[in-house]
Amino acid sequence: MKPFLSTLIKSIQAGKFPANGIIDCSKQKLNDEDLQILATALRSSANGQTITYNLSGNQFSIQGIQALWLALSKASFSSPVVIDLTSTQLGDGAIASLANHLKHFPSSITLKIGKNAFRSLAPLASAVASGKCPKDFTLDLTGSPVSLTTVTELKTVLSKAPDNLTLNLSSTPLKDEGAIKLFEALESPNYPKKQTIVLRFTGLTAQSSRAMTKSLEKLNSQHQLSIDLEGNRLASDGLHAFSTLLAKPNSPLLKLNVKDNDINSLGIEALSKALSSGNVLPGTCIDLSKNLLDDDALKTLWEALQSKKCPANLTLILNQNSLGKKTLSTLAQIADQLPNGLRISLVGNKFSKEDLAGFIEGIQGRLLPFSLHLDIGAKDYPEEQQKIDGLCQLPLQTVVNFLVILQGQAQESSPLSVFSDEIIRHIFSFVATVDNPAKIARLHDKASDKLRKIYTSDKHPSNEFFTAVPKALEDKDKKNKDQEEKSLSMEGKTKPH
Repeated sequence: MKPFLSTLIKSIQAGKFPANGIIDCSKQKLNDEDLQILATALRSSANGQTITYNLSGNQFSIQGIQALWLALSKASFSSPVVIDLTSTQLGDGAIASLANHLKHFPSSITLKIGKNAFRSLAPLASAVASGKCPKDFTLDLTGSPVSLTTVTELKTVLSKAPDNLTLNLSSTPLKDEGAIKLFEALESPNYPKKQTIVLRFTGLTAQSSRAMTKSLEKLNSQHQLSIDLEGNRLASDGLHAFSTLLAKPNSPLLKLNVKDNDINSLGIEALSKALSSGNVLPGTCIDLSKNLLDDDALKTLWEALQSKKCPANLTLILNQNSLGKKTLSTLAQIADQLPNGLRISLVGNKFSKEDLAGFIEGIQGRLLPFSLHLDIGAKDYPEEQQKIDGLCQLPLQTVVNFLVILQGQAQESSPLSVFSDEIIRHIFSFVATVDNPAKIARLHDKASDKLRKIYTSDKHPSNEFFTAVPKALEDKDKKNKDQEEKSLSMEGKTKPH
């Protein structure tokens, strides 16, 4: 065993991982024996960090690979693990062996097996399609020479795999022909409810977008799909196709990455029309980073965001465009009209610290929507980001303060027990834009903590912070109220009809 490997294994067994989570053993001339020793030492992080074991660029025989598959079959990971076997000369035998062991692998595992020598994925595709794969499985074939035969095999994987499969075909010669064939899977009955498809830098055009959206029409709002199309040539026509889909009733929930696709104002106009349709689902995410967008290109987008039909919990990522002072000025003017839960990212654009100062001044004193997040780049503008975050959190703090009063006045075993469910739901509807009991519980906790601090402070050492109405005054008020009601009753009887 190589000396560096011995030190590495001791660190892994002690739970000490690099800060970036990558254990880099790439191109270290590891042999089968080294792989067998390392395989038995594989661990996941105790704090939820994704750990990557980069074994790429080494040469292993079928014996070494089988030892790795066997070790993974017996492993128990508590957090995501990535096994990178790119360019390790995996052949058809290794794929067949993987298919036999895959069902025993731990959940949340990623296998990167691109740029290898295998000719067929049929055994692996069959295993995944039959459900013999771990939960939250990622199959990464980045850089592989994907043929139409392979695409046909992968089409079966997409259509029949368990929920939450991720398939990565980035940097493959897929092009429109292969992509259109692959997208036929979306028309299959009982298509998985949740899935991620990554097709970065695969030479796709708007033709692929039209084919994909046509197939996506077969799905409904119960489906959640993450589709990554970064670095292709979809242009505005491609975004138009997706926008048309989003505007249709009962369309699937999309997390769409169209970064670096030469999209201009025409694409934004199509997207804006969809956002104003009232049919786009809450939680939709669109990444428009690194496109051909300047201040003027977003005119229709700002109008759509002020529409009462724009969805809550919308995420728009506009990083690395040509947006400047005008964008910030417009955003400040409409800030109080934005939908609840909106997330906008503007990292890497062309505004200055002076522009940001004007923006911060513009949103001060405005009643911002709840759960608004504006990311301008904490690394480049730490002070400005902190100020923006503080202003965006004010509406939430206002609601927490209101709940403190309500909880303090309830003063019974169950907080807010004196209020009807209808009233409580109405209160929370302004903050919890998604019906999530956990979020509501956290709001209760925040209010309770604040109330407890009030009670334990020097100024208010007891529960008398919420002063009870004196009984004598209470009786007097009740007597006056009874007299008023009696007077009104008599007035009603004597009033001529």
